[in-house]
This record gives sequence, structure tokens and C-alpha cells, in this order.
Amino acid sequence: MKHRVLLILVPVFLLVSSCNLPMAQTDLTEIATPTPNMTMTALFGSGILGSLTPAHAAQVVLSVTPIPTELPTNTSIPPTVTITNTNSPAPTQTPSAPTATNTPPSTITPGGVYVFTNTPVGHYVYTNTPSSSHGSRAGTLFQAAYMDTPPVLDGSWDEWDNTAYPASHIIYGYDNWTGADDLEASFRAGWDENYLYLAMKVKDDIYAQNAEGADLYLGDSLELLLDTDLYGDFYWNDLSYDDYQLGISPGRPDVNGTVEAYLWYPSSIAGSRSKIQIGSTRADGITRIEAAVPWSTFSVSPYSGQHFGFALSASDNDDTAENVQQSMASSASNRHLLNPTTWGEMALTW
Repeated sequence: MKHRVLLILVPVFLLVSSCNLPMAQTDLTEIATPTPNMTMTALFGSGILGSLTPAHAAQVVLSVTPIPTELPTNTSIPPTVTITNTNSPAPTQTPSAPTATNTPPSTITPGGVYVFTNTPVGHYVYTNTPSSSHGSRAGTLFQAAYMDTPPVLDGSWDEWDNTAYPASHIIYGYDNWTGADDLEASFRAGWDENYLYLAMKVKDDIYAQNAEGADLYLGDSLELLLDTDLYGDFYWNDLSYDDYQLGISPGRPDVNGTVEAYLWYPSSIAGSRSKIQIGSTRADGITRIEAAVPWSTFSVSPYSGQHFGFALSASDNDDTAENVQQSMASSASNRHLLNPTTWGEMALTW
């Protein structure tokens, strides 16, 4: 009888204890919702951060698995590329459309601040609200005032009451520059519905301009750089399809000779621009130039409050027997031809 009871109890005991054995199946509800383990690849891919806009990105807090602080021994850092060709010969590369950024500028100016507008294509708009944290591109903002009456393009500044700005930063050929009498410049800017007006006064002891066409920068001349989509590519540090490089010759071989304008960039539409009107005069070692540049040159429809990337420069050659760019003075203290973020900024005002 005792043996029969044992034979019955043993199977029952084994059946009950099997539920706690190591090979027993785990409850599926414990793995149905695992804890997120986001890597840096997931964060910066097309997932969570890729869909954020500036208006709400700061409100999102992510839990991220810490990254190991030790790097693999074969980790390499790509070399830094430095642009050295910053004088005026026209670039030849084909630009690509820039990727717009909605990051506000970080430079400082007492005049205003960029404020993000929550439009379908959100962008930053300059306001006159003082700020200690944001400002204009390259920290420099010039104003071009509306001109009810177009200036007479005779090289005189008599009808100009717009603000005069210096353009005396020697950004090329410093070793060739012998002082203010050799090269120093200032300028004024204005506008109306048809033209961008420029007036530049260049102090230069020797006038030399025998170059023409694409080579006119190898003599005494002006250069205008204009970024027509300032907010769309505020931090785009390479030339793009909306950036323009225009040269103006006050006259060949002197200011009483042939005046000329040449567009170097965009290279796809490079060439002489006969619709640009130019007037110039020279006396007492000072060359005065006035120019009316049609807005159509830049495919722009102007309006008050519009902002552009901007730099105005003067090239100098003191050798009447050779075409050479010896030095350049600019409105932008750190002007680099291939980097529009160094050009400064211009606003159209009433």
C-alpha cells in the first residue's frame, strides 16, 4: 500500500516543480515593451531629431545610452581644409543648392536681433529690438536708404545724404600696401525699385587700369559681393547659386576712357553687363565712382526691410605697365571670396 502511494505522489511533485525550472518559458508580457536604447545614429538619423522644428525642439528630452569615453585606437580625425585663394579671380566650381538652416546667428550687434517666424518655410527676420546675443552676419550691418530722386552718375557725391561707411580693411596684398595714400576707400549705398545705387570714394596715389573683361580686377576697380538669399543660407560657408560677384571699372586707361562692368559669378551667367551705368571722376589723388546696378542683374525684386549678404571692395594697381592686382581694401574686415559668411550685411531702408 505504501509503495502505491509513493508512485502516485512522485509524478504530482514533478509536475508542480517543473514550473520553476531554468528551461521554463518566461512570461511574454515582460519583453513586450523593452526599455528604449537609442544610439547616436538613431538620434541624428531620419527619426526623432530629424523631424523637430526650432519651435519645439527644445521641449523634447531624450534618454540616451552613454557613449564610451574611450575611442578605438584606429580613430582618425580628418584634416582641416584652409582656403588660401581669397583675392578676386572668379571661381569656376559649379555651386550646389544649399541646405537651409534655421539656426539663428551668433554674432553680436547693438542694432537688432533675428527672430524665428513660424511660417511654412520658417526663417529668421531681422528686427530693431536690441539684443546681446544675436546680430548681423559677420557683425557688420550697412544700410542702403531709399532714394526718391536717382543720383546723377557723374562721380560727385553732391546729391547723396546717405550714411557713408568705411571700406578700408586691407584684406589682400598687405605687403604691397604703403598706407592710406596708396589705398583707402569709403562708400554710400541707396536704392529704388529699379536700381541698387553705389557711390565709392577711393584714395589712390596712382591710377592704373589697362585690363578689361574678366581681367578688369587686375587694375583699379571695384568689386561687389551680394548674397541674395541671406536667411536661406545664413551659415552656408561656400558660394551658391544666389551669390553674385560683380566687378566695375571706373575707366580704361583713365576715368575719361571706357567704363565697364563684368559679372564673374555665378559662373553659369558670367560676362559683361552693359546695362550697369557708371560715372567716375578723379582729382587730387582721389577717384570717385557712382554706379546704378539694375536689380535684374541679381534676379531681385527689392523692398524695404530686405537684407543681403554684402561686401564692397576696391582693388589697386600702381603699375601702369602691368596688369596686376596689388592690394584690395574692403568693407568686410575678414572678407573671403569663397565664404559668404564673411561678407557682412546690407539692409534696404526707407
